[in-house]
Amino acid sequence: MTKFRQNIILQYTLATFTVSLSVSLVLGFLLSERLSAQAIKIYTNIFPRMVAYIVEERPQVCSLLASGKGAQMPLEFEGFAAQLQSLGSVFDVKIWDRQGTIVWSSKKELMGKNFKDDPDFKLASGGAVSSAFMRLDKDENRLERYSETALEIFVPIISNNETVGVVEFYESARELLVRIKQGVLIVWTSVAVAGILLYILLFFIFFKAHQTQKSNTLKLERTVDAIIYALAYLAEIRDVETGRHLERTGLYVGILARELLKSSPYSKYLSQHYITDLMKASPLHDVGKVGVSDAILHKPGKLTPEEFAEMQKHCEHGAKILIEADKKLGFQSLLTMAIQIAQYHHERWDGKGYPQGIPGENIPLSARIMALADVYDALRSKRCYKEAYTHAESVKIILDGKNTQFDPFVVNAFLSAEKEFEKISLGLVG
Repeated sequence: MTKFRQNIILQYTLATFTVSLSVSLVLGFLLSERLSAQAIKIYTNIFPRMVAYIVEERPQVCSLLASGKGAQMPLEFEGFAAQLQSLGSVFDVKIWDRQGTIVWSSKKELMGKNFKDDPDFKLASGGAVSSAFMRLDKDENRLERYSETALEIFVPIISNNETVGVVEFYESARELLVRIKQGVLIVWTSVAVAGILLYILLFFIFFKAHQTQKSNTLKLERTVDAIIYALAYLAEIRDVETGRHLERTGLYVGILARELLKSSPYSKYLSQHYITDLMKASPLHDVGKVGVSDAILHKPGKLTPEEFAEMQKHCEHGAKILIEADKKLGFQSLLTMAIQIAQYHHERWDGKGYPQGIPGENIPLSARIMALADVYDALRSKRCYKEAYTHAESVKIILDGKNTQFDPFVVNAFLSAEKEFEKISLGLVG
């Protein structure tokens, strides 16, 4: 799940695919329904004209239907029904009077029965043409069973602008359904192709924009890293004996943080993002040394209490410099962590450190990690006032500082990876 959240390409792919698929399905469904309805409407609109034409030739049919005596004279409708059944693919008809009584049907059992509440009949008796694929739940259809799908078409019989009856056609729907299916297939194919092409186009545009943004972001990050390193090196370069101190401590804090992530009470809020920021911020831990005089920095012997007090101020100097830079951003950045490291990396677990003398977990974790990395590198480095300690001697000193100078969990992380520290100190890694 974490990888998914961090992979914007995968997120965009799944999101746009889901949206494109949903839109295509809805659009395809709506267009298919529209096409089917239009095909049936166009097809059925032929029937009113045909009925009107036949009715003109048989005025007596209209008279019988208007008189309400049609149900008593079914034979009078035989020719009319036969002529209606000759239309297209019609295989059966029913003729209704305007009261809803069936006056003629090939099913003799239905003649004389009244179905005035039939909804399709009501529509047709109001002058509208209605159609539907045959529904077997209708009362009169209980006596009707056909071997193929039928389209029921209800057409009003109009005389002198008045509806005098209704013709119910049973039309074979086979050819119509085939044409509709062909049209629906074309619709779905077109929608699918258009959806895929649109998706590919959008993905290509997004991918190019993302690659450009990624490249620009990478350049910006490298620029920021270079500026951070240059700022840190500005302070460190004044102490010519520190060598590659900045690079080594950056590697050390990364190792410690990854070990703590594996197994420690801090693993619940450590993350790869935290570790990356920690490694980038670590070079700024001694940036405050720019405010300390060369005489103190380069003094070969032990500092006097006054000189040591002046040296201690580099923590506050560094924090102030970074706080001013952080104010310009207006959002939380790795400078927040850099401020913590610069100000607190000389604090001790037992509260006897400087500049504020705060103990234990009151010291930010980033500063506790930096404290151990900084001391190890100082021990392993030759200075104007001392020789370099061996790795074994350095490990013993740090172990002796567990629960006093250093966070015990950070010391445990160091002990788990002390061989990696040794390789880095020897220049074999990094």
